[in-house]
Amino acid sequence: MLAFIKNWLNRRIIKNSIMTQYDWDEAFSYLPLFKGFSESEIIKLKELTILFMHDKTFEGAQGFIVTPVM
Repeated sequence: MLAFIKNWLNRRIIKNSIMTQYDWDEAFSYLPLFKGFSESEIIKLKELTILFMHDKTFEGAQGFIVTPVM
């Protein structure tokens, strides 16, 4: 039962992500390593990244501004 709730919550977090396709394209353009990934690998990477970013807080230091693409 708890796995069902965790999966439901994760799906909800992924669905409501603020990352747009443009953001993903821009982020991937800086990392040529991902050009060799299959579509299913890219989808899984996006999902795991969204869940990771949801659980973390990112703050810039000394005036550095953190953007979603970073």
